[in-house]
Amino acid sequence: MRRAQKLVQLLNFLVETTLQGNAHYLKETTIGVSAFGRPPDYDPKTDTIVRSQAWRLRAKLRDYYAAEGAQDSVIIDIPIGQYSAVFSLGPVEKYAGTSTESRFLGSRR
Repeated sequence: MRRAQKLVQLLNFLVETTLQGNAHYLKETTIGVSAFGRPPDYDPKTDTIVRSQAWRLRAKLRDYYAAEGAQDSVIIDIPIGQYSAVFSLGPVEKYAGTSTESRFLGSRR
């Protein structure tokens, strides 16, 4: 359960930072300190928490969107080589005949 908590922490941090327009701050050291509470002198060469958790998160996202998340309207990806979240629209067939705005607003209109 603790491992899942770390993945949730990481995903929340990456998504929130990206959405705030601060993706350029998403470096391994910054993530270690801000998302995982490592000390400011944290050395990512000796403590691989960010890389290992990012690898696990990418695998979990891939598995999720290949199964129960296959029809989600928004897909979150953390591409290899970066830590910023990338968002894309899910399957188009599900929303045929609707505007992009209505896809995201749903029944709130």
